[in-house]
Amino acid sequence: MTNQRKTISWASPDIREEDIEAVKEAVKSGWIGGNGPILKVFEKEFAQKVHARYAIAVNNGTSALLAGCMAMMPENDILKVAVPSLTFIASANAPFIFTRDIQFLDSDLKTFCVDTKNVKNDRNLIIPVDVGGVPCDYNKIKELGIPILEDAAEALGSEYKSNPVGSYADATIFSLHAAKIITSGEGGMITTNSDELYEKITSIINQGYSKTRQPWEYKHDKLGLNFRMTEMQAALGLKQLRRLEEYVWHRLELYNLYHEILGDYVEGYQECSIGHKNSHFLFPILVPVKKQILMVRRLWEMDGIETKITWKPAHLQEQFYYTQGVSPLPNAEYIYRRIISLPISNKTSQEDVEYIANRVIYHLKKINKDGVIIP
Repeated sequence: MTNQRKTISWASPDIREEDIEAVKEAVKSGWIGGNGPILKVFEKEFAQKVHARYAIAVNNGTSALLAGCMAMMPENDILKVAVPSLTFIASANAPFIFTRDIQFLDSDLKTFCVDTKNVKNDRNLIIPVDVGGVPCDYNKIKELGIPILEDAAEALGSEYKSNPVGSYADATIFSLHAAKIITSGEGGMITTNSDELYEKITSIINQGYSKTRQPWEYKHDKLGLNFRMTEMQAALGLKQLRRLEEYVWHRLELYNLYHEILGDYVEGYQECSIGHKNSHFLFPILVPVKKQILMVRRLWEMDGIETKITWKPAHLQEQFYYTQGVSPLPNAEYIYRRIISLPISNKTSQEDVEYIANRVIYHLKKINKDGVIIP
């Protein structure tokens, strides 16, 4: 009789019977496309949750970034973007569609979020990223005096200075991907307090339809695309949104348990500044450089534990090699060579965390500083 290896996924969505029933009801209603009644409720409750005036649902987080870039494009000028290099690639891919003038920024070694001290004075858009759920320092970013498109794809439920992330920037985007804090399968949301941006974005995500058009008219007054969220996605997302606090609390418990078991065995952790709140989309640890890849492989091959190296910096990705002549980004590269993100999701259990943390300690002990396995 062979032993069955336990498999622990890096991220697992929590889909309950009430979610399934909500999607079924949306299908039965006959309104399965965009702009439906459930979607309007979802947008309203999302805006209230993050203390924003408006929320606009879209089909995924990358579409949210694209729509944000289109809405915040400067008139009579080229888009000149600053974006952190240590981020999921979508944060860089989206503005790259509209401009090649992208400045990649280094990271803070403690929070892993963007370091803004070297932002060029000609930038007309900055896209800070709340890495893993840790909020950026938005008061400091606002001192730059340029428009802010916040990438909070990983930070729903996080707080900056005791207020929800989602209302500080000119516009904020969230992802509702299956791995995120809440999910609509795929999906995204854009929040803003600006009447002007709200009008622009609602048109952009719906083929640039004119606000003044009649229902029978195909009248378009700006460039737009189809980024609409379906009614089924909205039904699932709405049910998930109403459990947001439960999910964030669960992740905090897992975070504390990881810290309690791992202690000083690892080289370092991501930090969140006092007065802010981390939604704990990620639980990243830092390990010695020569142990990183071996750790990831051994955790999967021997223990069935799926981990991720989050994220390969954008300036090291092939499509962005043109930035290499600009400046090195030592902190982003330091983190990338050492980081391992362990499973932490709405379906991860405390028993899973105990197993994972103890196997991490085991492998750290079995691999010496030169990356050689100790017999």
